[in-house]
Amino acid sequence: CFTLISPVIPLIAIAFDGQVEDSTLFAQTVITYAATGMMVGGPIGGWLASQIGTKTVLLGSFITFLIAGTAGFWITDPFLLLSSRVLLGAAACSLQTCCFAFTGDLFSGVLRIRILSLQPAMGAIVAILSILLAGEVASAHGWQAVFILYLLGIPSLILAVFVLPSTHSVSTEEDDSANKNIGQYLKVWYIFVLMAGVSILLNMPSIQLPLKLAADGILDPAINSRVVAAFSITLSLAAIGYNEARNYLGTHGVFLFGLVILGAGYTLIGFTSAPLMTAAAAALAGIGGGLINPHFSILMIERTPEAIRTSALGFLMACFFFGEFMIPYTANPLRLAFGIDTMLQIFGGVAVVAATI
Repeated sequence: CFTLISPVIPLIAIAFDGQVEDSTLFAQTVITYAATGMMVGGPIGGWLASQIGTKTVLLGSFITFLIAGTAGFWITDPFLLLSSRVLLGAAACSLQTCCFAFTGDLFSGVLRIRILSLQPAMGAIVAILSILLAGEVASAHGWQAVFILYLLGIPSLILAVFVLPSTHSVSTEEDDSANKNIGQYLKVWYIFVLMAGVSILLNMPSIQLPLKLAADGILDPAINSRVVAAFSITLSLAAIGYNEARNYLGTHGVFLFGLVILGAGYTLIGFTSAPLMTAAAAALAGIGGGLINPHFSILMIERTPEAIRTSALGFLMACFFFGEFMIPYTANPLRLAFGIDTMLQIFGGVAVVAATI
């Protein structure tokens, strides 16, 4: 949803300079406005899945995702571009919620943990490929051409139609009971809060790394894409090893260790100036991100009853993308006041301190 646009953030800022008040902020919001739709799409998608079936909602969300994703190829109006991103975000979060729900319903135990940890790993691998491809396409054909790449999701849509099992809505009695049992949600309130905060750190590279490189004089989308890909590569590898790390460090230990590594990586990025060193520091941060990324969805599935699981996952995704939406509004004031290097060091330092107190 976001990685395709990441390498062209500086080019979007240049393209809309003069059309909007702050083109750098606008370029970031082209990514983060999708998160506003995601905050709504997760809960709505989870609720609809419990009413009309998970597969039906998944397929409808997937089709909407493809249409809204390609809109940026032909839309040049700033308002309409941001509107298409909101719709894209709503569809993407609904789609992701349904994927998590399918995993929770069809698998259990260690196998479920392994699959849930593989999902962000596979997502990171796709992100790596999409980042690199988007950088090359943008270099050759301009920033708007990257939006056509959303159509690469069509084979996955066809696969979902024929492979995924049909699902049914829950009974009215079960649904009413779940809606009344607010206490079940209150038991996991801390997971929602932590997800909202940590998601700022998890999603920062795709937005802030291109701006960091631009501040260092690097505007080539291909180079930007490779640096961002370094984060995604190590994230995918660490996510694959999440289950083993959790067995060794414990449920809380794996989260705290990941947060320290993630924060240390961001702090180091703030001290770099050469793209190769920035990529190395981003790779370190990716290790921490990979240990954190699958953590909250696994906790939510483990600690909620089946009756509210899908809706709880929808709210969890809403919290995740609320944090992503807040990135420009938390990072931009610090960037303007102290510079992007100090801003990254502040975020990294806060993460390390939060994990150690």
